[in-house]
Amino acid sequence: MIVDCEIYYHGPNEPVGGRVFGVEQLDALCREAGIDKAVLMPAPTFSPRNRLVAEALASAERVRARFVGCALVNPHFGDAAVGELERAVKEWGFRAAKLMPTLHAVNLVGQVAHAAMRKARELGIPVTIHSAGSPAHPLEIGVLAEAFPDVPVIMDHMGYRNHVGAAIAAAKRAPNLYLMTTAVMEPHCIQDAVREIGAHRVVFGSNGPAVRPSTQILVIKQAELAPADERKVLGENAARLLRL
Repeated sequence: MIVDCEIYYHGPNEPVGGRVFGVEQLDALCREAGIDKAVLMPAPTFSPRNRLVAEALASAERVRARFVGCALVNPHFGDAAVGELERAVKEWGFRAAKLMPTLHAVNLVGQVAHAAMRKARELGIPVTIHSAGSPAHPLEIGVLAEAFPDVPVIMDHMGYRNHVGAAIAAAKRAPNLYLMTTAVMEPHCIQDAVREIGAHRVVFGSNGPAVRPSTQILVIKQAELAPADERKVLGENAARLLRL
């Protein structure tokens, strides 16, 4: 099984690279890449559009079985954000949450994200966190992961090139922290992560449709991992975390 842990739904009026990607078009990208399941989340906006994803999946009866919903959470909305996360999981069937510290100006070292993390712990779901420079630096993500050791935390982009070493260092400190391959185009970065923290702590994500899933899979193949390790990265780890 191949599981893509990060594909964005932009809606019917927001083209990406000159094309509009509805759920059916995203499904076609997955079929092209041989992906069995994909985590679908709303495109990043200040006010998360989780209902838009839920409605799009509900209306795409032919292909919706391929997708797993993930709720974008802006912690600054407080109880409303936590309530929507609970609704997304219990009513809409979503299986993960997403934090965007750079977009929402969230200080991961402080308390602002803790209510969302507590709700994720209660719901038994993993939390994906965008990584880049501060306030989304890997070491800051690591602080949050260490504060919630029973919540699986998935660091997408594994530090975005300049901070891969810091991402690996953070994952070594926090056993619940996983590194995701989204938009990582250098096979050696994936090799480094697998060597340093183990294949069981690295998950595949494409950042589609901006990055074609088939392109990101090619990067995984070029990392030349051992077959058992490649299977873990491409799907087995995500299937476990998402309870597929």
